[in-house]
Order: sequence, then C-alpha cells, then structure tokens
Amino acid sequence: MVELVRRELGTNDESIIRLVAKAVFATGNPPALIKYMHVDPEVFNVFRELINGNATVITDVKMVAVGVRWGGNTVTLIDDVEVTKLAVELGITRAAASMRMGGLSKFKPAIPIIGNSPTALIEVIKMIREGLEVPMVIATPPGFTNAVDAKEELIRMGGIPSVVVRGGTYGGGSNVAVAVFNELLSIVREGGHGG
Repeated sequence: MVELVRRELGTNDESIIRLVAKAVFATGNPPALIKYMHVDPEVFNVFRELINGNATVITDVKMVAVGVRWGGNTVTLIDDVEVTKLAVELGITRAAASMRMGGLSKFKPAIPIIGNSPTALIEVIKMIREGLEVPMVIATPPGFTNAVDAKEELIRMGGIPSVVVRGGTYGGGSNVAVAVFNELLSIVREGGHGG
C-alpha cells in the first residue's frame, strides 16, 4: 500500500505517504482515494503545536468525536439545545450551528474536524472570512456540489493548513476524518515531519 501511495502521489515525504495510506485503509478504496487526497505539508507542524498546546478538537458529528483517541478535550455540540435554537434562528443545519456557536468561537485554539457535514465546513469557511483565526482543518465530508465546492474553497484560501478529501463521494466520511486525525497524532508523537 505504501508503495502504491508513493507512486500515485509522486512524493517521497514519508509522513504524507503514511497519512494517505491510513486514510486509504479506512475506506478500502485505494485507487480512487489516493488521487483525491490533499495534504498540506505544513499541517504536521501546526498540528504538533496545537496538540502540545492542549487544543480542543471540535467535531461536526459524534461519530468523529468517538473515534479520535488522544486524551485531550474533544467537543461535539450538534445535540446541544442552544445549538438547535441557533440553527432554527439562522436557518442552517445543526452541524453548521455547532461550529458557529460552540466550537470555534468558544474554544481556542481549536482544531475543526469535519467528517460528515458539508454545511459545517461551509460555516467554518464563512467564519474564517469573518475574521476568525482557524489554525488548521481536517475536512473529509462526502457529498456533491456544496461539499466539492467548500473543500476546494478551503484549499484555495491558503494560509490554513488542511487535510482534505477532494471531490464528492470518493471515499470521504467520518471514518476517514478519524483515521487522518489519529495518524497525524501518531506521526507527530513519533517526531515525524521535522519533529
């Protein structure tokens, strides 16, 4: 698998290869997923600083929160009563409202992990455009037009290191978001990528 990833990506960066290989294992769909993975090399250093600084992980759905294993603060507010009220008021999804109300503005520094909800990613992008500092993003939500467009916009924004599964339904989802986070954690704890 590692050699396949190395060949498809055309890189010898062992940390990127490892990260993509882990995402592929989470889906069991190597040829499709490898080509759609975007990994900003700077994400490793930023992630290391955030983890060492006791960042809060903000997830869009509970499935992602349950899967991340690092022992730090992990928050999912999708079922919070106030988030539900905000979603109704603003006419947005609860996942989007949970990013706006709960997560990113309340906990700093915070790492948003969006594994399932394109609308949560759209809200994060909107908040960044409003001036909120977001140090990095993991975004793997499947979906069609709004998911594809939001992920491409995140990549184009620049200055925000990210790991993204591009495209629509090419193997993204909560399981991939979890695999990416957990492998990032392993890599930086082992001193990988400039550690």
